[in-house]
Amino acid sequence: MDIKNDRSVAGAIAGLVGSIIQEMSTLIIKYLGFSDKSFIDYSSVMVMFHRPNNFMELVVAWTAHFAVGITLGLLFVQVFMITSAKYLFLKGIFYGFVLWFMLLGLGTVFRLPEFTAIPWNVALSTFVGSIVWSLSVAYILRILEKTTLI
Repeated sequence: MDIKNDRSVAGAIAGLVGSIIQEMSTLIIKYLGFSDKSFIDYSSVMVMFHRPNNFMELVVAWTAHFAVGITLGLLFVQVFMITSAKYLFLKGIFYGFVLWFMLLGLGTVFRLPEFTAIPWNVALSTFVGSIVWSLSVAYILRILEKTTLI
């Protein structure tokens, strides 16, 4: 198998790097005081039902965040790259909209802590994070497309 021709590997790489970029952007938003949550907080709640309280819980939350990012990157490649690489950034924005709605919607449906009664500023920062992730994935896939044979 030639990894350079494997779109799944490209999607996993893009999803992982996109997750790092996304978390950096939401941490900036959090530390500027616009929101009290980052995607690590959401990942922690999804896995442990609470925000991380110590270093090991933070490791688990980061691992969950990376796993979700990789999985969603794989899905992005399968859904959108099969059609064509045209309009990849527009497809990325659409994917970000869907992920934002699904993340908050599923958390609300299952009544997870941190997902109920979300104020507008937290919902908006989550939206920004979703768009940052999806545009990062699209950009990284574009780079990989030009530098490899995916």
